[in-house]
Amino acid sequence: PQYHTAADIVRVRNSTKSHVSTSLKVLEERGLIEKKVADGNKKHIDVYLSASAQPIIAEGLEAQRQFARVNRHSRRYATTQKNASK
Repeated sequence: PQYHTAADIVRVRNSTKSHVSTSLKVLEERGLIEKKVADGNKKHIDVYLSASAQPIIAEGLEAQRQFARVNRHSRRYATTQKNASK
C-alpha cells in the first residue's frame, strides 16, 4: 500500500537491510512480488505484490480477523470473571 521500497520496509518493520533484502529475493523467486526500477533512478526500486500473492494475503487477513475476534472474546471473558470474583 503506502510502503513501496525495501527502505520503507526496513524503517516500518525495524528490520535489518540484509534481512529485508534476503526476504524480498525469496519472495521474488517465488513469484509473490515484482520489483520495478523508477524512471531515471536505478537505485530506487519499488516493490509490488504480484497477482499470485493475493490468495496468501487474503488468508493472512482472515487469520488476523479471527485472532482479533478470539482475543476480543478472551479479554471480555477475563473481565467478566474478574468482576464476578469481587
